[in-house]
Amino acid sequence: MRALALRSAALLAAAATCAQAQFNPDPDGVPPAFMCAWRQLAFERAHANRPDADAKVHDALQLSKFCEGSVRPDESSLPTVFPPPAAAVAVGVYVDADHGSDTTGTGAEDQPFATIQKAVTVAAELPADMRHVILRTGTFHLSDTIHIPATAHGLTIEGMAGEEAWVSGGTKLDPIDWKPYNLSGSMNIWRADLSAFGLKDIPGLRVNGRRVSPARYPNADPELTFWPTGYMTSSGSQGCKGFNVSCGPREPCDAGCGATWKAPKIAPIPNPAQTINISDPEKSRMWDAVFTHYNGGIGGTCAIYDPPFSYWCSSAPFSKDCGGCFTYNVPAGLDFPADMLQPYDRDRLVSNGQLVAWRKAHWANWHFAIEDYAVVSDENATKSSITFGKGGFQGARGGVGSDWYISNVFEELDIQTEFYYDIKAQTLFYFGNGTHGEAPTESFVATTVHTLFNVSGASMAAPIVNFTLKGVGLRDTAPTMLEPHGVPSGGDWALERIGSVFLQNTEHAKITGCSFTRIGGNGIMISAYNQYATVEQSEFAWMGGSAIAAWGWTDETSDGGIHGVDGTTGTFPRYTQVLYNVFREIGVWEKQSSAFFQAKSAESFLKGNVVFNLARAGFNFNVRKLN
Repeated sequence: MRALALRSAALLAAAATCAQAQFNPDPDGVPPAFMCAWRQLAFERAHANRPDADAKVHDALQLSKFCEGSVRPDESSLPTVFPPPAAAVAVGVYVDADHGSDTTGTGAEDQPFATIQKAVTVAAELPADMRHVILRTGTFHLSDTIHIPATAHGLTIEGMAGEEAWVSGGTKLDPIDWKPYNLSGSMNIWRADLSAFGLKDIPGLRVNGRRVSPARYPNADPELTFWPTGYMTSSGSQGCKGFNVSCGPREPCDAGCGATWKAPKIAPIPNPAQTINISDPEKSRMWDAVFTHYNGGIGGTCAIYDPPFSYWCSSAPFSKDCGGCFTYNVPAGLDFPADMLQPYDRDRLVSNGQLVAWRKAHWANWHFAIEDYAVVSDENATKSSITFGKGGFQGARGGVGSDWYISNVFEELDIQTEFYYDIKAQTLFYFGNGTHGEAPTESFVATTVHTLFNVSGASMAAPIVNFTLKGVGLRDTAPTMLEPHGVPSGGDWALERIGSVFLQNTEHAKITGCSFTRIGGNGIMISAYNQYATVEQSEFAWMGGSAIAAWGWTDETSDGGIHGVDGTTGTFPRYTQVLYNVFREIGVWEKQSSAFFQAKSAESFLKGNVVFNLARAGFNFNVRKLN
């Protein structure tokens, strides 16, 4: 199989919205007239599909810079898609986050429920033509995922006509009793006891609706600062002399400024995985001239995956012309001179710290939890040593690390809007963005739920039919980089089978006119069996991972793994339609991400989508080519 990354047919706009972007979409030597002309053509095509996005597309294409006299459209005069104009529903179950009650409410318009789950449960028992849940204006903060009953065929959840309803995966931190912590010099750090909220962790934080960063080094804004800023790199800005990323899979590699990657916990040579190499024509299916047979490995260095299988855990030789292929492995940690970073409190670092790294050549990035930290001295020098725990499964190819940063570190709380949550003390620390010495007054939301709607039928034979989500905003879900990942197919992507909307065992599911913003991971996961799912006229912005992923399922571990190539069970998405959506600012955390990803899926149809400002790919199809 090959991972085939396609840019959007609707809009080839790769330029970022601010001057810190690394790459101009035009190669050197392109005539200025052409640099303007292709942008104008892309703008016209985007306008034909989604005129409401004209101002943002104008920014992404940098039309004012490349086309003299081009004027940015007035955003206030553009059509509004969310919330879309909707016909009032005469019969339905009403929900009002601010004025409803699950105790005294009846679901009538004048006696609404307070929670969506209560309304869904009641609506599922009504006759099929009355299964409407209507959300009134406001934000529904969830403490748990909304589960759609497996028998709720025909259920529609929609925003009230002319109103704006949002569903949030965050806990609203109100009230907060801020106490000064460190107000010396330029420091403006405040603390708050959050034990009353019962939060095990705060993996993400929104301040006045915007994503802010866990305390980290080097400092960076997770939404607006681009690599190489914010990373320990080979650039002169960190005082490094460069580093080598050309070493082999078992050799420690220089990571800049004298830091070295630790050898993998599970050595890839000899390969400890149960290898699969099916060349028997009775069991094998030919791919193309490069990937000639179905190969793979179970366990071993792939034990970190769910399921613990990948093509990249097989043994050499891999396939014809497969440059840079080796048995999957990731570093076990990082050693660096003790004076590179300041000393850290071990208990705090191990309970909450993370290290984020690019894979060699920047094909993907990894997140690791920190399992151990120590400062060790010998006759030569004093070094700090970090050992990785959970993580490293976010990219399918593995290999050597390169640029990196450390995150969720109390001692690095040193610039405005950074935060740190002490899990044991249940205390939030925040570097205020307001007047020095005055307690923060912003609205704070802790992202705690990663899946807002779980729409799962009982089985492939008993799917949920005709579920609709319409005219609703979805936001503020928890990041998922450290949730279990799997390798969808023979391509070099890894993925978490998670989305803010999760579809499995459905037919004719529809998501229309919705807005997804500041989602921590994937927007929509179309998992295993789904037929005729439609995502249309929606917008996806500031996504932590991919916007939409369609990922089928095959049995990759039973009977020695021989069934992994077999899709005859039909447990995969088919006839998926992705129509007239806007995808922008995709891949805040997971850089190996896309507007639409599919693997083990068939007969998808994409049309009229507007795509720009992405970490890696517009549309990514992990496909195979038949001879």
